[in-house]
Amino acid sequence: MLCPTTPEDAARVPPPPPLEGAPMCQFRCGHSAHTHCCMNFFYTYGLDIQTRCLTCQEHLLLPQAREHYDRFERGRNIDERQILELWNTNPTFKKDLKEYKRLLREANKAFKEYNPHLSLIKRRFKENILGSVEMIKLQRKQAIGEWRALPSKKAYLLSEARVKRHIAKIERTYNLSRWEFRNLYRTIPKFPRMTYRNTYRWRQREKYIFRIRI
Repeated sequence: MLCPTTPEDAARVPPPPPLEGAPMCQFRCGHSAHTHCCMNFFYTYGLDIQTRCLTCQEHLLLPQAREHYDRFERGRNIDERQILELWNTNPTFKKDLKEYKRLLREANKAFKEYNPHLSLIKRRFKENILGSVEMIKLQRKQAIGEWRALPSKKAYLLSEARVKRHIAKIERTYNLSRWEFRNLYRTIPKFPRMTYRNTYRWRQREKYIFRIRI
């Protein structure tokens, strides 16, 4: 099993979360293990296309999937002898490699010239805005404190909550969706005109109200 069954096994993995109600990971063979035990096992021992269930030794991946990834790995892992053979027998390959080396050398040289200039600009930028950033943080903290203390804020949120509760009651009582209700009450003759303002709760959070864009 992937789950530790002895004190020695348990000592080699991080302390698990409570096992009661923990999420389970089920394999194609039908066996299962705690998800966190699977993660610990794969992190410790690795995971490849030949990994098997420890209970019945069935592959975790279907044969078609193993074949697909095996072809991919074979195509990517060119062995050193193939490289040497290309170098010794293919003039174009040798020319391309030499050109690659030349271009890489030029790119490294250009980076060495560019990087100090970039670092200087970044450092100067940070030094210049440091005072402004601290000021923005202070002003934001002050504004949030004022906003939290607003008596009208609490009254507004309570009134919005009452509106939403009443609409929910109408939905339950008359089997109407709130969208149908808002469209249909306008057709009632002499019904008082009402302005509906759709208020999302996330718009009343400080992260939204006091965000800034540069």
